[in-house]
Amino acid sequence: MTHVVHNLENYDSDKRIAMFGFGAILPGGEDPKIPYQKNKKTEKEEKPTEWTSHCFAMNGDVANPEVVGVEGVLGAYRKTTPLVEMWGPTYISNVIGQVNDQLEKIQEKQT
Repeated sequence: MTHVVHNLENYDSDKRIAMFGFGAILPGGEDPKIPYQKNKKTEKEEKPTEWTSHCFAMNGDVANPEVVGVEGVLGAYRKTTPLVEMWGPTYISNVIGQVNDQLEKIQEKQT
């Protein structure tokens, strides 16, 4: 992860990197209106897939998901990972859409 972030930093003059996670149940993300579901294979009760967040800011700030440099990325990862429960399904398309929206806003400002 460190090597990837170092490469990303080279393309960003302020070294700020938008950091998103996907495929997890966030704290408070459980909806009592959507009940547990029975797994067809194991017959065990499981959390419903509807509770899964497909795009969330790893720093907890939806309005400004950026962190600064390698230390910011590693810090956000270390802080957030224990707080969320990895869960499926995992769809990265929501993250790609969010990043695309941010890039379009940046382009509009520059024109």
